[in-house]
Parts: sequence; C-alpha cells; structure tokens
Amino acid sequence: MPDLEKSIIVAPDKLGELTANRVGTGSGLGQFDGISPFDSRPLKDLIDLPERYEILEQVGEGGMGIIFRARHKLTGAPLAIKVLHPHLAKNKSYMQRFEQEARAASTLKHPSIVTVYDFGMTERKVAYLVMEWLEGPGLEKVLKSEKTLGTERVKNIFAQVADALSHAHRKGIVHRDIKPSNIIVSLDDKGQEQAKLVDFGIAKIVGEDTEEMRLTATGDVVGSPLYMSPEQCLGKDLDARSDIYSLGCVMYEALCGQAPFKAENSVQVIFKHLNEMPQRPLKLKPDLERPETIEGVLFRCLQKAPEDRYGSMDDLVAELRKQ
Repeated sequence: MPDLEKSIIVAPDKLGELTANRVGTGSGLGQFDGISPFDSRPLKDLIDLPERYEILEQVGEGGMGIIFRARHKLTGAPLAIKVLHPHLAKNKSYMQRFEQEARAASTLKHPSIVTVYDFGMTERKVAYLVMEWLEGPGLEKVLKSEKTLGTERVKNIFAQVADALSHAHRKGIVHRDIKPSNIIVSLDDKGQEQAKLVDFGIAKIVGEDTEEMRLTATGDVVGSPLYMSPEQCLGKDLDARSDIYSLGCVMYEALCGQAPFKAENSVQVIFKHLNEMPQRPLKLKPDLERPETIEGVLFRCLQKAPEDRYGSMDDLVAELRKQ
C-alpha cells in the first residue's frame, strides 16, 4: 500500500506511472562534498554547521531533508535544524526548492507558523535551515494515537491553522502541501493546545516568476494525494482556495478518523477528488458532538469548484470560531 501522504511532484501525463513504489521521493543517503563514503561517523558529526550551532540528535527524516534537534551554543536556545538530504545536495532543482522554503517561511511571522531564524550553506555544500524547536507531535501522530478529535477541539486547532494560512496568503504565499504531518500540536504557557504550521518546501509565492517558482510551474502536479484539491490534481495554477480545500481534507480526517477519500493508489484517490464527495461525518461517527457546527463548514471547504468554497481563510476562521 503506497504512502499517500507523501508529497509528490509529477507532470499530469505521468500520473499513470504512480505506483506503490514510486510515490516516494527517492532513497539512499549519498554523500556530501568532502566526506568520504567510508567515514563511519554519525551523520550529525559530519555536518560542518557554523560554530554557534550544536547538533544533538537526529529526530526526523523526510523526502527532502533530515531534521536534527540542536541548540545555540551561546544562548542555549533549543533549535530544530533541517538539512537537505545528501543525495539531493548536488541536484539544482532540489537545492532551489530548499532555498524557496527558507525564503517563504522567513517572511512569515505568526504565532501558528514555525519561526525560521537562519539559512545558509556550509563549506561542504550542506544546505541548512535553522528553526524554532517545537515541543509536541505532528497531528499525524496525534491521530494515530487518538484516532479522532472532538468537534470543539477540531475547531480550535484548525481555526489557528487557518489563521496562519490567512497570514501566508496575505503575503502572497500558497502552502500547497497541507497535511497532518505538517501541523505540530503543542501546549502554550497556559496549557492550551497550540497548532503550528511547518514545511513550506513546495509553497508558491504568488506573482513571482523566478527560476525557483518555475520548478513547480503550472502543469506539474504537486502535493500529497490524500489532501490535494481538484485543481491541484489537474496541475492547474493554484490560489488560496486550494489551501482551503486541503485544510478541509485534514479537518475531515481529524473529525472522522480517515481522509475524505481512500483508495489503493494515488491515481484512484485523485479520481475521487475530481468526481466524488465524501461521506457525511455523522455517518462515519454517529456519536459526533454538535455536528451541525462543523459539517457545513467541512463540505463548503470540500467543494470541487474553487468559487464554491470560502472566499478566503479569514471567512473560514470566522466560521470555525463561531460558538
């Protein structure tokens, strides 16, 4: 069974080639410049970051990068440091996409968006991104543990994420890869749940026509199949309303315990995004509390035509914060 939450970038005419062993983004660690393939030291000891940073341990790995827990040596501040995968370090398009993530995220200052502090390239050509350290699991892990979240909890978490996306949209940035693993859930100083949006690796900066933006130009299908909007599935140009659909997909999963559409492969999921509507949450979860406050919100987010969804994330935030 393929991992349908993994991000993909593929031309529409190649969708038929997406099979269980091709949804991922590659394997094999390769080597950084200046590092011997016979060097047996841990990867964290091979990365020549600036002296002010100390890597403590590897805590995660994705298709594009590796995440380390780290600290600032002078202040002791906890940090997360993401480095581009060694096997992608010499790939120009991935290097530019990594830079794109740094540039997009560094322009955003919002309590529900991870803060980016620094970005650079080491002498060994290791691209790195320094971010705030977030205490808390990804929503993906929360859902694996708890299966579903209650209506009020869903409204609270997703109002925060929608507000973060509203801020990004006002800055001209469309995320394009909203999924449970890109939402971190932690507790604030008052013990209240706080959501943080991460990973702007395939974000689009509206109005720019740089080479980086053309990496995922109109005609390419980008995103994670379980959460892609119909227009995203077709490789069309995307605006804020695509993120509204994707956020609706994640809300649906948090409420019902499953994504809106399930299938054996990416192509079948994409077909359903284009042609079907999901089941009512109340049918999947008969004990759902106050369904009248959330079902209408979900189905407006999940309309096939962008013009039939909320006009903006601000409109969605207002609906989610209604009592």
